[in-house]
Amino acid sequence: MAPVGLLDGDVQLTTLARQIEKYSPSPDAKKGPGAVFRTGEPELFESLTAADLVSMNESFVRARTIFDRMMEESLARHNECNGRSSSTSSFVLTS
Repeated sequence: MAPVGLLDGDVQLTTLARQIEKYSPSPDAKKGPGAVFRTGEPELFESLTAADLVSMNESFVRARTIFDRMMEESLARHNECNGRSSSTSSFVLTS
Protein backbone atom coordinates (compact mmCIF):
# COMPACT_ATOMS: atom_id res chain seq x y z
CA MET A 1 0.00 0.00 0.00
CA ALA A 2 1.16 3.51 -0.73
CA PRO A 3 -0.52 6.80 0.09
CA VAL A 4 -1.24 8.77 -3.04
CA GLY A 5 -2.70 11.85 -1.43
CA LEU A 6 -3.29 13.70 1.81
CA LEU A 7 -5.44 16.79 2.11
CA ASP A 8 -6.32 18.67 5.27
CA GLY A 9 -6.94 22.27 6.20
CA ASP A 10 -5.32 21.68 9.60
CA VAL A 11 -1.53 21.86 9.43
CA GLN A 12 -1.11 19.95 12.72
CA LEU A 13 -3.15 16.98 11.51
CA THR A 14 -1.32 16.94 8.20
CA THR A 15 2.01 16.94 10.06
CA LEU A 16 0.88 14.04 12.27
CA ALA A 17 -0.36 12.10 9.25
CA ARG A 18 3.03 12.52 7.58
CA GLN A 19 4.75 11.27 10.76
CA ILE A 20 2.62 8.12 10.84
CA GLU A 21 3.53 7.41 7.19
CA LYS A 22 7.04 6.56 8.44
CA TYR A 23 5.59 3.45 10.08
CA SER A 24 3.79 2.17 6.98
CA PRO A 25 5.24 -1.09 5.68
CA SER A 26 7.37 -0.83 2.56
CA PRO A 27 5.73 -2.74 -0.30
CA ASP A 28 9.22 -3.57 -1.61
CA ALA A 29 10.37 -5.22 1.64
CA LYS A 30 11.80 -8.74 1.31
CA LYS A 31 10.13 -9.73 4.59
CA GLY A 32 7.70 -8.34 7.12
CA PRO A 33 4.27 -6.75 6.60
CA GLY A 34 5.16 -5.23 3.21
CA ALA A 35 6.08 -8.63 1.80
CA VAL A 36 2.97 -10.22 3.29
CA PHE A 37 0.73 -7.51 1.78
CA ARG A 38 2.43 -7.81 -1.60
CA THR A 39 2.52 -11.60 -1.87
CA GLY A 40 -0.45 -12.62 0.23
CA GLU A 41 1.75 -15.29 1.78
CA PRO A 42 2.02 -15.57 5.58
CA GLU A 43 5.41 -15.14 7.19
CA LEU A 44 6.68 -17.34 10.00
CA PHE A 45 9.41 -16.25 12.34
CA GLU A 46 11.17 -19.36 13.58
CA SER A 47 13.00 -17.38 16.22
CA LEU A 48 13.05 -13.83 17.49
CA THR A 49 15.46 -12.23 19.89
CA ALA A 50 14.36 -10.09 22.79
CA ALA A 51 15.83 -7.11 20.90
CA ASP A 52 13.63 -7.90 17.87
CA LEU A 53 10.52 -7.94 20.06
CA VAL A 54 11.49 -4.71 21.83
CA SER A 55 12.12 -2.99 18.49
CA MET A 56 8.77 -4.14 17.05
CA ASN A 57 6.94 -3.01 20.17
CA GLU A 58 8.64 0.40 20.19
CA SER A 59 7.70 1.00 16.55
CA PHE A 60 4.11 -0.01 17.23
CA VAL A 61 3.86 2.21 20.31
CA ARG A 62 5.27 5.24 18.42
CA ALA A 63 2.87 4.76 15.51
CA ARG A 64 -0.09 4.15 17.83
CA THR A 65 0.73 7.28 19.88
CA ILE A 66 0.77 9.43 16.73
CA PHE A 67 -2.48 7.86 15.49
CA ASP A 68 -4.21 8.38 18.86
CA ARG A 69 -3.10 12.02 18.91
CA MET A 70 -4.48 12.54 15.40
CA MET A 71 -7.83 11.06 16.41
CA GLU A 72 -8.02 13.11 19.63
CA GLU A 73 -7.25 16.35 17.80
CA SER A 74 -9.72 15.53 15.07
CA LEU A 75 -12.45 14.77 17.59
CA ALA A 76 -11.70 17.95 19.54
CA ARG A 77 -11.93 20.00 16.35
CA HIS A 78 -15.20 18.31 15.44
CA ASN A 79 -16.66 19.03 18.89
CA GLU A 80 -15.57 22.67 18.71
CA CYS A 81 -17.52 23.03 15.47
CA ASN A 82 -20.71 21.63 17.05
CA GLY A 83 -20.80 18.66 14.75
CA ARG A 84 -19.45 20.42 11.68
CA SER A 85 -15.93 19.71 10.59
CA SER A 86 -14.00 22.85 9.64
CA SER A 87 -11.83 20.98 7.16
CA THR A 88 -11.75 17.73 5.26
CA SER A 89 -9.16 15.02 5.57
CA SER A 90 -8.66 12.49 2.82
CA PHE A 91 -6.37 9.48 2.96
CA VAL A 92 -6.13 7.52 -0.25
CA LEU A 93 -4.30 4.20 -0.27
CA THR A 94 -3.58 1.92 -3.16
CA SER A 95 -2.50 -1.67 -3.01
